Amino acid sequence: LQSIQDAFAQATGVASIITDIDGTPITAPSNFCRLCIDIIRKTEKGLHNCMHSDAMLGRQNLEGPIMQPCLSGGFWDGGASLSLGERHIANWLIGQVRHSNLDMSRMESYATEIGSDETAFRGASQEVPIMPKEQFAHVCQALFLIANQMSNLALRNYQQAKYIADQAAAESALRKSEAKYRDLIVGASQGVTVLQDGLLRFVNPAFLAIFEQPREALLGQHWINLVHPEDRKEVLAYRPHGADDDSPPAPCGCRVMVNGDEVKWLELHMVDLEWERRPAVLQFMTDVTERE
Repeated sequence: LQSIQDAFAQATGVASIITDIDGTPITAPSNFCRLCIDIIRKTEKGLHNCMHSDAMLGRQNLEGPIMQPCLSGGFWDGGASLSLGERHIANWLIGQVRHSNLDMSRMESYATEIGSDETAFRGASQEVPIMPKEQFAHVCQALFLIANQMSNLALRNYQQAKYIADQAAAESALRKSEAKYRDLIVGASQGVTVLQDGLLRFVNPAFLAIFEQPREALLGQHWINLVHPEDRKEVLAYRPHGADDDSPPAPCGCRVMVNGDEVKWLELHMVDLEWERRPAVLQFMTDVTERE
C-alpha cells in the first residue's frame, strides 16, 4: 500500500496519504508540503481540522472522486474511498496544490486561528506547488480508478482467504468426523469394511476375525474375490442403502471363502458414503454360519 501511494505521489506531483474512515493515517505521508506536515499538523487545532477534512474528502462516493478545498489550509485536495464490497474501510487522499495566487490575508488569519507562527506559515505557503484545476481533476480521476481497482482486488483477496479458511475448517471437521466413526467401527462387533472401486480400503478387527487373516493380506484386495463364486452375481447386484432412502433394503446373504477352502455364511448391509473425498461403500457383515 505504501509503495503504491509513494509511486503515485511521485508520478503526479501531489501529496498523498491513506487514512482510516475517520481521517486517522494508515500510511506515512508521501510528498507532503512543509506547510501541512511541519506547521499546520504540528498544532492541535490544525491537526484536528486536517483529520476532519480528510474524513470528508474520503467519504464513500461510487460515482467519482471528491475534489474540494481543504477544510484546514484551504489548498485543493481530492479523495477516493477504498471499500471491501459495500463496506467503506479507508480513504485515499491527495492534494496540497494551489491553482492561483494565495489570499495571504486569509492564510495569516488561519495561522492565528490555529496558533501557528505567522511568518513561518507565510513562507511555507509560497512553497505549495501550483497545478491547473483541470490537471488536478485528471489526477483525481486516475486516483478514483486505481482506488476502485484496489477495492476490487481487496474483495477478491478477502473472498479467496475466506474460501480457503472455510475449506480448511470443512476438511478439519471431515477429519474429526472420520476419526470419530473410525473409532466406532474399530470397536464394532460386526465386520465392517470400506469399499472403493470394489477394493478393500478399510477393515475393522471383527472383519479380520471372520477371514482369519492379517490386515496387510486383505487391504487392497478386490472384495468380490473373497465371495463364493456361486454368490458373486447376487452380491454384485445388491444395491447400497442411499442417504435419501426411507428404509434400508433387506440384507444380502452370501458365502465367503476363508483360507482357500473354508466356507462361512455372511449377512450383508451396504451404505453409500464418501471416503477421503471420494464415493465409497460402507459394508457391514454379520457371521451367520452357525444359524445357516
